[in-house]
Amino acid sequence: MQVIPNYEHKEWEILVNNDIWIGWTDYKKFDWVRSKITLNNSIDDVLSVLDDHKNYQNTFEKIIKCEVNSDNYVYIVVDLPFPFANRDYVVVYKDFFDKDHFVYQYYSQEHEDFPLQNDNIRLPNAAGEWRLIPINDNTTKVIYTWNGEFLGDFPDWALTKAWSTQGQYLLNSIKEELQKRY
Repeated sequence: MQVIPNYEHKEWEILVNNDIWIGWTDYKKFDWVRSKITLNNSIDDVLSVLDDHKNYQNTFEKIIKCEVNSDNYVYIVVDLPFPFANRDYVVVYKDFFDKDHFVYQYYSQEHEDFPLQNDNIRLPNAAGEWRLIPINDNTTKVIYTWNGEFLGDFPDWALTKAWSTQGQYLLNSIKEELQKRY
């Protein structure tokens, strides 16, 4: 199982530093990416979007498939631009409190309900966490940390650009969905 860099990890190379902060680090032999934003919504509001797997295709336009089976395994297919193959992964989520932070983690798991599709590249090390930190009742700091591995034919020179794009896209998608809902 992957070891996600802890909340206090400080060794990040900054990629973006504006209303959304994005950085990356080499941690335990994997590239990890972290993005941060402060949203004018409660933790419950933000969690309602993150936990709504059945609506991921509507919230995140780059997710072309998201299925949840009866064992609560989540299968996600992400669209990558041509000429790259789509990526997919199967994960299990767990949530817990770390002090006053709500943490929503996922780790890659195989499941017979979701075999590898020939036209996708499976990400067997997919892992990450959403950390929701209350600023007050209606403001939440959102920190998303994920394994930045793309595998396949994705060139190393393009990784930092892809991570910056992905981090901004994910956090902006959540922000837009929250604006629609609340």
